[in-house]
Amino acid sequence: MRPGCFRHVARLLLASSLVACGDATPRYILHLANGQMQVMLGSQPIEHVRATTTDRLHLERFDWVDTVRAFAQETGLHGAHTNYTRFFDTGSDPVSYNVSASPVDRLEPYLWHFPLVSDLPYKGFFDRDLAVAEAEHLRKSGFDAITRPVAAYSTLGYLPDPLLSSMLENDENRLADLLLHELSHATIFAESETDYNESAASFIGRQGALTLIRRKYGSDAPEVKEIFESRHHATEFATFMGTFLDELDSLYALGQQRDSLLVARVDVLRAAQDRYRQHPELPGSRYDGFLKWNQVNNARLLSYRRYNRDLDQFAALHSAHGEDLSITIGILGECASGADPWACLSAAADLRPPTTGSGRP
Repeated sequence: MRPGCFRHVARLLLASSLVACGDATPRYILHLANGQMQVMLGSQPIEHVRATTTDRLHLERFDWVDTVRAFAQETGLHGAHTNYTRFFDTGSDPVSYNVSASPVDRLEPYLWHFPLVSDLPYKGFFDRDLAVAEAEHLRKSGFDAITRPVAAYSTLGYLPDPLLSSMLENDENRLADLLLHELSHATIFAESETDYNESAASFIGRQGALTLIRRKYGSDAPEVKEIFESRHHATEFATFMGTFLDELDSLYALGQQRDSLLVARVDVLRAAQDRYRQHPELPGSRYDGFLKWNQVNNARLLSYRRYNRDLDQFAALHSAHGEDLSITIGILGECASGADPWACLSAAADLRPPTTGSGRP
């Protein structure tokens, strides 16, 4: 066992013992501990990989990771000096999987209770079969449920997170976004406020990545213009999805019986897909997968909203403080420690609290 690993194992076992109640059964915790142990023991120093690999793309990405980590420290994100200094080859499979669920008659997440981090709207697994079984159990219990591969995850500072080989498949913008997003979780964490945590991380990741791309290529570079075009489509799709979610909320408020509701919500989906086809900008974008949906899945919709909730408020806060990301991160961290991070965000950005039509639950 490598130097320092005993310390990390002790932390892992301590964290496991603290959460081994509620929905975190001893069997589940052992599964997590074993999976995380495999990641820890299977990782190696990036400097060693850098010295032995001939993969030019990997070498370029390792240099970029160093740049992103330095930027993270510059902006005040915790853990940048200890995270992503080691490399783990995930092979051809995702490193882990998340299961999330929701009742079929309302946009409300199913919550799992973990004492160390409180309530979470998803449950992680290192074994795909276990994740699929959990989702199937939820479906048989009457819930909408989804299983999704995880591109990256954060241990919230309890353990050093390695760079995953799958992360290196991303371009510079997406890789920087991903790293800064995950590093944000060790700095900004509001208990039982997953939407706030993930949306804050989404904003920090995207804004930080844009700053880094601008520094490297210049504000007028094609790489920067591409980011802005992508963000424009993302904003258009967010507005589109907000309308769709509002329509579903209105449908669910009618209180229909389950069978008729399942039919009615597909009708709402079909009408939304027709609007998408007629949209002046969205057809042909990366959001065309929406047209392939055959059913409404509330868990899937909530997963989208979880990472994109009220991003206009985060942008307003950032603008109100001179677009200084370190100040923005500091304020978001302070808000996370308060009783109502969303109200704190609105006050800090000098905005009125959002209406129900904003896409917030």
